[in-house]
Order: sequence, then C-alpha cells, then structure tokens
Amino acid sequence: MKKNFFLTSDYTLGPIKEIVLLGGGSLLRELVIWAKAENISVKVITSPRHEKEYLNKKKFSDFLKGQKIKYIVTQDINKKLVKDFLKDSKDTFFLSLGAAWIFSSSTVSSLFKDKLFNLHSTGLPQNRGGGGYSWQIMMGIKFGYCNLHLVNNGIDTGPIVKNKEFLFPATARKPIDFQKFAEEKNLEFIKNFISKNRYTKKIIKITSQNEHLSTYWPRLNSELSSWINWAMKAEELEKFICAFDNPYNGAKTLINGKTVKIKNAYLSSQDGSFHSYQNGIIYRKGENWLCVALNKFTLIIKEILDEKNKDIFKKINVGDRLATPSSKLELSHKRIIYTPNGLKK
Repeated sequence: MKKNFFLTSDYTLGPIKEIVLLGGGSLLRELVIWAKAENISVKVITSPRHEKEYLNKKKFSDFLKGQKIKYIVTQDINKKLVKDFLKDSKDTFFLSLGAAWIFSSSTVSSLFKDKLFNLHSTGLPQNRGGGGYSWQIMMGIKFGYCNLHLVNNGIDTGPIVKNKEFLFPATARKPIDFQKFAEEKNLEFIKNFISKNRYTKKIIKITSQNEHLSTYWPRLNSELSSWINWAMKAEELEKFICAFDNPYNGAKTLINGKTVKIKNAYLSSQDGSFHSYQNGIIYRKGENWLCVALNKFTLIIKEILDEKNKDIFKKINVGDRLATPSSKLELSHKRIIYTPNGLKK
C-alpha cells in the first residue's frame, strides 16, 4: 500500500474586508492599485530594505504615500509598532510578498491569528528560498508556479492553500523575462483568490508539503555572486551569464586587470572547437559583438560594460582574455544573507 505523505485538513477563510501586505516589490505595488480600485481597505508593513527600493524611478515609500496607503517601516516584525498598527484589523487577509523577516510560530499566532499567507512563485517543496529566477535559469527550469501557502516557522515550508502551474515562454532567457511573465500570472492568481473568498466564510482544503521532495537554494547577490568561472562547461556558463542579466548588472570577470560586466551573450558552434587553454580569449571582433573561445563553442557577447555600467566595446581588442582570479571565485561562493536592513556584511 502506498503511503500518503500529503496531509490535508480544513481551514476557514473569509470574508475579506481588509488586506495587509508585508514586503515589497512590483507585485505588491500592483496589488495595492488593484485593491484600491476594488474598494478593499489595504495597509502595508515593509522593511527598511524594501522601503528604499526604486521602481520606475519612484521610491517605494513615495509610491505608498502617493496612493494614500497606511504603512509602517520596521526592521523587527515583533515591535510594539506592528502590534499597534494591526490592532484594529478585522476580517483581514495577511499576505507576505517577499517579506524580509523570519516569522516565529508565536508571531504568526499572536499578530496574524495563524492566518499569514505567502505567495511563492517557484515550485514547492522544490526550490524553497531566495535567488529569484537566477537559480531556475541556471538549472534550465521552464515551469513556473503560483503557490499560496500558510506561513509557519520555516522558510517556505507551510501547508499549500492553492497552487497553479504554468510554462514560461521558450524565448525567456533573462531574469526580467521570467519576472514579468510570472508577475502577470501571480497577480491574476491572487486577485482571483481574494475575489472568490471576499464576501463569505468558506472552508478550504490545505495540504502539507512533501518533505521528501524538498530542496532549498540560498539568496544570491548580483555584485558578489556573479563572478564567471571560465572552466565551466559552455552551456552552463551561458546560463550563468543569463542568470545575472537584466534587471541585474551582468555577470562579472576581468579583462586586462579591470572588472567588466557581460550581458546579452549566447553560444554558437560556427567556428569549431577550441582547446580549454583558449577559453576566454577574444579571437574576433565584429561590428557590435565579440567572439570568445569557449571549449567546443564560441561565446558571442553583445554587451560589455565597465564598473560604472558604461559600454567599453571600442576599448576591447582581439587577443584580450577574459579571466577571473580564484579569489573572486571564492567570493562568489560565499553564502549571501539579507536582513530587513539589506545585505549582511
């Protein structure tokens, strides 16, 4: 007899008269605009890190002020400030969207009445953690998810409330391609969920996650994690460069001792195979592209920038070599940790 690892139970939800959003990012902003248009009361709890973020040249806090949204900024979710902010909350849907805090069981219970939800846009229990879509690009994953789950004291470990699977378009190569597509899917998903549970109390099924299938991937940082290892297999290296392309600053390496950032790169097999010692050598320069030897392939680079993000294509010469010293590669392997205030030094 097959053992069932997925435990289900009933959960009461609704009506929803107010939404409290925790975190930041473009999806949260879109949800604020939608909730206002639907005449749903909405409030926001954010962290110092998210409060300072800019989108379309507008700071997050300025966006909230412009929308006349009640909000607070805190580095500690357990501060009295938060409790006071939530004291009048009733029939509230609490939703985390990239929130910067780790929630304890007591916090979920005392502040959010055991009804704190999180929207996770990669597979669960696979692909828990951070790193955006960079890990998916490196692993070649083309499946996307809308996963709404309850928050417990783990990281993305709470029971699943509702989920939906979708495919990213074949043309998606960079994080921005994945982000835009997934945001549209997740925005529609959460809007539908709120709308269906807005007016009446309902009993819904929740399903525990299968820990036997769980994987976790840590955070990445586009400045520290993006150093290119030219000894990688060509296909892996191409994916690595794509993983740090827009909206990030690009994958990093050195040329003539100076740091450069690479974007818009892809493989070609036109010129045949090279010896591994030739890896990283720029052997041809076109009108607006560089040809770089990379094992059995050519890596075509269409965008190469300096540390100030200025185009340096004209300064590059054939025979120059792209290379990354071991000290930089060691740095790229260090674990990245973010706090509510930002990157932990």
